[in-house]
Amino acid sequence: MGGVVRGLPGYRLIADTATCAAAVAACREHRPDLVIFGWHFSDGPGCTLLKTLVTELPATRWLALLPHPSGRAVHEAISHGAQACVMQQSGLSSLREAILRLGSGGTFYCSISARLLLESIRQQSGSRADHLTEREREVLRYFAAGANPKRIGALLNTSAKTVQNQLSHIRQKLGVESTAGLVRYALHAGLD
Repeated sequence: MGGVVRGLPGYRLIADTATCAAAVAACREHRPDLVIFGWHFSDGPGCTLLKTLVTELPATRWLALLPHPSGRAVHEAISHGAQACVMQQSGLSSLREAILRLGSGGTFYCSISARLLLESIRQQSGSRADHLTEREREVLRYFAAGANPKRIGALLNTSAKTVQNQLSHIRQKLGVESTAGLVRYALHAGLD
């Protein structure tokens, strides 16, 4: 993983830890823009890192590297603030793409993690009525696919500010506060 990070322009590896406690300490010390973390540390689960630091480091982007396909793990990672989930077996190209998308403000869910999340959400919750307009659904579809407001604006021939306003309105309509919540809703509603 370190080789992938070192091979991307504009990125540098600042810490490589084996324990969750060491990862928490390194994050607090360096306040990184991006954290790539495994789902299992020798002293506990990777979600502990999210639970401990997501609110403390709001500007940090979180990429969960999952060892095996698990809808529960994907759902848990996203619920606790991860903006990307990549399966270890997905390969280096998926990891590179996830890093680059997070670096530009987007999200990334490899096809396996997106499918698993959708299945997990559908199992855990009943269907909700869709109160979004077709345009809001379109904005949300692009957003869930990882496009940032500027890119969505270009695709829909509108401004990034308008897209940000639409996303804010969508959040209010759905009662969702986080990016992960919007992505979860989009996957649940089949907008992926």
